[in-house]
Formats: sequence, C-alpha cells, structure tokens
Amino acid sequence: MLGSDQRHFGLLPELTSDLERKVLVAGLLPFDDWEERLRRVHAALAGSYCTITPDEPITINRGGSPYRALFLLSASSC
Repeated sequence: MLGSDQRHFGLLPELTSDLERKVLVAGLLPFDDWEERLRRVHAALAGSYCTITPDEPITINRGGSPYRALFLLSASSC
C-alpha cells in the first residue's frame, strides 16, 4: 500500500535509456479521497514514465458502504 510519501520511487534502479521500463503500481486507498491520492501517485510517476494507464478502481465495501478503493496503474517509459 502506498503512503502519502512517494520518495520510494526515487529508489527504483536506473536503467539505460535503450531499455523500456515498465511498472505496475497497486494501492488500497480510503474511499473518501482516493481520487486525490491517485492524482498524487500519477504525478509522482509522470516524471519517469511516458504512458500511465489506470484501470477502473475496485470499490471494497464494509457494512454495505464504500470503505476502500483498490487501484492499479500500468506505466512504461518512452
């Protein structure tokens, strides 16, 4: 699960420019503000990847009410 501090993206190994980099990011976010948090994750990845494709989030309910949003992002380099 990703927290609000995305500095861990800076720890990804550097690859030579001729190799395509791909990453799959998954997260479980509070339902009430998942959209804002997902925008921040997307912004953190935008500087390192050319294409970032989100899948439709999956809503996880608790007691019949939305509780969490599970998301996946696929990203690849230029």
